[in-house]
Order: sequence, then C-alpha cells, then structure tokens
Amino acid sequence: MEKEEKNKNEFLIDKKFDYIVCVCMGISYSEIVKEIHGGTRMFKELYDKLGVGSGCGACKQDIRDILEQELKKLDKAK
Repeated sequence: MEKEEKNKNEFLIDKKFDYIVCVCMGISYSEIVKEIHGGTRMFKELYDKLGVGSGCGACKQDIRDILEQELKKLDKAK
C-alpha cells in the first residue's frame, strides 16, 4: 500500500474511530475536523455551517473540546 501524503489542508482520520458528535443533526467527528482544517476557527462558525449544537445542545461542550484540540494541532504544525 502506498504511503499517503498530506498537504496542509488535508487530514487523515481512521474511519473506524469516527463517530457522531451531534446526534440531532447527524454530524460526525470527521465532518467537524474537516471544517476546522478548512479554516473554521470558532464554534459559531461550526454552528452556522454544520448546524451543530442547534438541536438539544448536548454536544456543545464536545464540539468546543474538538475545536480546541484541533486548533492546538494546527498551531503546532506551523
């Protein structure tokens, strides 16, 4: 199997570890991470683009945690 190269706008997520974060909107971890790596930097932007947190709201803290973790990864990669 060939080794995959990744540029600064790509990320790799092992699909077996992907999961639904926002049950109300059916939004997965990988969809959230893709938006963050695509330039989204604030929870409100994720809310507006994906609708996360707009149903029951139970996922809001998880989404904020994912956002913080991914932004740290991006900052370290600079």
